[in-house]
Amino acid sequence: MTFTGTLLGFIGAFYLTKLTGRKQIKYEIKLKTDRYKERLLYLIQLVENSLKIEEDQLESFEELAKDISEDPTEQHFLKIIASNDLQRLQNMDTEEVFHAYHLITPENEDKIKDYKNIYGCIDFLYLRLKQAIESTDKHVNYTHRDQMYIKETIEQLSNCIYSSIKELDKNNLKNTPSYNFLVSNHKAYMKLIDDKSKIGNYECDFLIQFGRDLRSSFEKTDFFGELNDLSSKAIIRFTHIKDNSLIFSNELIDIRKEMKNSIDTLTKIKEKLKCNIKLYNEKYSKPK
Repeated sequence: MTFTGTLLGFIGAFYLTKLTGRKQIKYEIKLKTDRYKERLLYLIQLVENSLKIEEDQLESFEELAKDISEDPTEQHFLKIIASNDLQRLQNMDTEEVFHAYHLITPENEDKIKDYKNIYGCIDFLYLRLKQAIESTDKHVNYTHRDQMYIKETIEQLSNCIYSSIKELDKNNLKNTPSYNFLVSNHKAYMKLIDDKSKIGNYECDFLIQFGRDLRSSFEKTDFFGELNDLSSKAIIRFTHIKDNSLIFSNELIDIRKEMKNSIDTLTKIKEKLKCNIKLYNEKYSKPK
C-alpha cells in the first residue's frame, strides 16, 4: 500500500506539474500573442495618423504652390503639420513587428511583399517629406537673397538718379526732358517707399517702364550707362526670382504624384492588417 500510495502520489504530482506547465505555456503564448496584436494595432494607428498627416502636409504644399505662383517675388512660408508618427514608425522594433505580422497574417502570395512594402513605403514617405520641407526652406532663403539684391540695386539706382538730377540742376538744365524724366521716376520710386509696397511693385510700377524710356529716349545722355546697368541688373534678378519660383511651384505640385503610389500601397496594407486582426480574433475567440 505504501508503494502504491507513493506511486499514485508521484503520478498525481507529475500530472499536476505537467498541467501547470501547460497552463503556464498557454499563458505565456497568450501574453506573447496579445503583445504582438498590440504591436500591430499600434503600427496600424501610426500608419493611419501618418497618412492623415501626409494628406494635410500635401495640402499645405499645394497651398504654398498656389501662393508662390500668384506672387512669385514674395517670400512664402510653409505650414508645417507637426507630427512624429512617421519617425515613430521607423523607430519601431522591427523584430517584434515581424513576428506579429507573421502570426496574424495568413499565408498568401502577397504576404512577404506586403511586409517589405510597409517599411519601403514608410522610408520613402519620411525621406521625401523631409526633402520637400528642406527644399522649401532653401527656396525661402534663395528668395530672400534675391530680394536683398534687388532692394540694394534699386536703392543704388535711386541714388544715381538723384545725383543726376542734382547735376542737371547745377548746370541749369531743369527744363530739359532728361531732368523731367529723372524727377518723375524718382518720385515714382519714393512713392513706392512711402506706400511700403511689396517688392514686386517696384518692377511693375517703376523699373520696367523706366528701363524702356531710358533706352528709347536717353541713350546718348551722360547718365545712361550707369542707370541702364543698374536697372538691367534689377530686372534680370526679378526674372531670375520669378523663373525659380515657377519651377519650385511646379515641384511642390508634383510631390503628391511622387507620393501617391506609396500612400496607396500603405493604405491597402493597413486595411489588410485590420481585416487580418479581426479574422484572427474571431478564429481564436471561439470556444473549443
